[in-house]
Amino acid sequence: MKKIIALLLCISFVFSLSACRKLENSPEGSKGESSEENGSSKGDAKAPSKTNPVAWSDSTAITEDMYVYYFNSYYRSFIEDYGASLSSMGLDPTQSLASQTYSETYTWHEYITLLVYNNLREMIALADAAKAAGLSVSDEDMQEYEAQLSEYEKLAKKDGMSLDEYIELIYGFGVTVDTMRRANELRYLGNAYYEYLWDGYNFTDEECLKYYEENRFAYLHFDCIKITVSKEDSKLLAAATDEESFVSAMRESVTKSNFLGDYETFSQYIEEQIQRKYVRRADYVSTAALSKWVAEDGRKPYDIHTKTESSGNVTVTMVLPAPNNNADSEVLYRDEQPLRNVKYIYFAQEEEKGAAKEKAEAVYDKWLSDPSEANFDTLISENQGGTSEDINRGDYASVLSDWIFDNNRKTGDCGVIDTSEGAYIIYMLEDGETSWIREVRDTLENMQYSEDVNSLIKKYPTEYNADFMYNLKEISLVFAGN
Repeated sequence: MKKIIALLLCISFVFSLSACRKLENSPEGSKGESSEENGSSKGDAKAPSKTNPVAWSDSTAITEDMYVYYFNSYYRSFIEDYGASLSSMGLDPTQSLASQTYSETYTWHEYITLLVYNNLREMIALADAAKAAGLSVSDEDMQEYEAQLSEYEKLAKKDGMSLDEYIELIYGFGVTVDTMRRANELRYLGNAYYEYLWDGYNFTDEECLKYYEENRFAYLHFDCIKITVSKEDSKLLAAATDEESFVSAMRESVTKSNFLGDYETFSQYIEEQIQRKYVRRADYVSTAALSKWVAEDGRKPYDIHTKTESSGNVTVTMVLPAPNNNADSEVLYRDEQPLRNVKYIYFAQEEEKGAAKEKAEAVYDKWLSDPSEANFDTLISENQGGTSEDINRGDYASVLSDWIFDNNRKTGDCGVIDTSEGAYIIYMLEDGETSWIREVRDTLENMQYSEDVNSLIKKYPTEYNADFMYNLKEISLVFAGN
């Protein structure tokens, strides 16, 4: 699985702050100074220049307006990826980044600036390598850009705005259609070399096995049931001797006071809560107390681990049997399951009970009239759906994962699966490669890519205008609250 480059390609990662430092002033910082002839003004604010560079190499330059576009594109992606966790991270998207503290020495604006700069440096190096290799932006990439622009035109017209006004609203002051075009052409050029690199990574199964044997514990997993309950309820759970008795004790710990829906669906609620407590393919982490406990000599299926939390509640974990015959122990295993590939059609749950399932079943009946992949593709085009590849056991809700990974499942199988989030129609495609081999291959490919891109960064060094990056504190979008 490719390590997707961050900028505008939907990666979300956070560098350790210990590895980050403020950018030093560029020796040629004056290159980034705005001028009246290069930037227009809006009130007292001056629009970012379309010619002054913020980050540049010998043959590639990112101008001020492109930087604003990249910054806010990355920030938007960051907000989407970490949406549910933003509050615990100390970030409020409705406030200016510059007014919020990330750490004792960094504001959130400075921190995001570091992330964006590191991504720009990578993109510039890839673009320069693409030029040297004679690569260019593909027609397919530009068609993707034109399709995005066409969608923006429709939305702008609907809101009674010009296209430039709409784009500025989305990506920040001074960003225009011309900015987007130049920024995306550079992104696509960098991506051309990125794809070129990854197409050359072909690690054999033998190489994967050798690396696995040298780093075995990094690829081991275990299955368990894990629940946090009161100290009193934990005694009942700790006395369980098998999965059935543990689940029975869990049912007793789920009281009606936890339930906000209709009483008629209380039993369904209990079962859904129980299924959410199953943890499939938990990673073995050498520094984690639970992993250490699981890896102890003599560990048996259905053994129970307890941990008293600071609240006084107790987290009770029952470890389950390893699911395959090639297990490292009775509970630790490398995942021998093939990755699964599916096509799907999705219907979100509605206020009316069972409505999503009814819609799914109606579409499923249409598929039954011609039970083929081609017909399923037609139904996808008429509804909301797509293709999901390289699925691991545990990636999805338990009821969905259990159907996909049923031992009797085969290519061409199709069915309706109802979950608390919505109803799915799943069509099975051919299996992918074995899960543990893919895990190791991903590691080797990402290690090779890191080595290659670091070499490119040294070969095509980037200079930058740190003053512009750090002083343009109102660069970031401020998102409206609820």
